[in-house]
Amino acid sequence: MHALGKHIAFLKISFFETLKHHGKLYGRLFLYMLIILIISQLWQAISLERNIENLPFTFAQIVWYVAITEWIVMSSYRSYIIFDDDIRTGNIVCFFTRPLSYFMMRHMQTIGSTLTNAVIFIWFGIAVSYLITDHTPDALYIVPFIIVLGLLAMLLDQIFQAIIGLCALWLQESQSFFLIYQKMLFIMGGLLFPLDIYPDWAKEIALNSPFAAMLYKPAKLIYDPSLSDALNILIELIIWCGIGYTVAFAVFAICQRKLEINGG
Repeated sequence: MHALGKHIAFLKISFFETLKHHGKLYGRLFLYMLIILIISQLWQAISLERNIENLPFTFAQIVWYVAITEWIVMSSYRSYIIFDDDIRTGNIVCFFTRPLSYFMMRHMQTIGSTLTNAVIFIWFGIAVSYLITDHTPDALYIVPFIIVLGLLAMLLDQIFQAIIGLCALWLQESQSFFLIYQKMLFIMGGLLFPLDIYPDWAKEIALNSPFAAMLYKPAKLIYDPSLSDALNILIELIIWCGIGYTVAFAVFAICQRKLEINGG
């Protein structure tokens, strides 16, 4: 419990420290707004060429969908960079002499920054989406469930990024691997367009990946609300988080053992 309290302290410090970096925060908020605006204009152009009723969702629904998926991605801190830098500079060895787990210390720090972004971005996204569409989500009762699922998706993203960052021990640098991971989120997660527009075979593959559980499935609730689906997504995300933590701790254990054998 004593160690847990110290790890939570790192989370709190990181939470408030992130608030101080106004320039970076404003830049990400501007990019967030820009993405929502571009996608909204794109779907308006599509609706002019085709009967809007033939589309799988309305203009307002696609705007809110993108606002949710981008909220999850934009809020999540780029934590792989911290793990990557610690390994390449050798700083990671210095933390091994401390009583706290290096992995959990850094993990809590990045979660704290992610939570700060999530709180700010959710209100900004709601405001921008409402101004663009002049509509609130059709089923307001589902919004709190979407927020909970979104936060859990951010946690899963942080776990995956930690694994990617730790792999720098073998890959020398992990940015290229992270770029591949980003593309998987974009394509299989349905970042900008719901998986409903994919061919059936492609949609089926994507739905069985963790990327769909992180983005498409929580955001889909905005135009296809269902409490039972929300519960199923919650269970799925918890399972993926469990798998992710298992892999992350295993990779860190191998990483620590390799560094100790090589003398740091």
